[in-house]
Amino acid sequence: MSTLAVSFQLVQRRDHRDTVSLLARYAGSLPNEQHREPPERPVTDEPPPFLGTWSHVYIAVICYLAVLIALFYWFGRIFSA
Repeated sequence: MSTLAVSFQLVQRRDHRDTVSLLARYAGSLPNEQHREPPERPVTDEPPPFLGTWSHVYIAVICYLAVLIALFYWFGRIFSA
């Protein structure tokens, strides 16, 4: 191998190490350290602000969409003639 090829490989390796160390420093840890999981927060399932339960909200949304589709169909039939 030529001297130029060897020096190019050394530069690539050094750039790779610099990039890894820079990323590790930016992330706040070294590459060989174990990453700690964030503490788990308790999940609270709050009721919706209206209609009492989430299933009632989902049913209301589906009914609303069905009414909209029927209205658009009806408008399309009336004004296309």
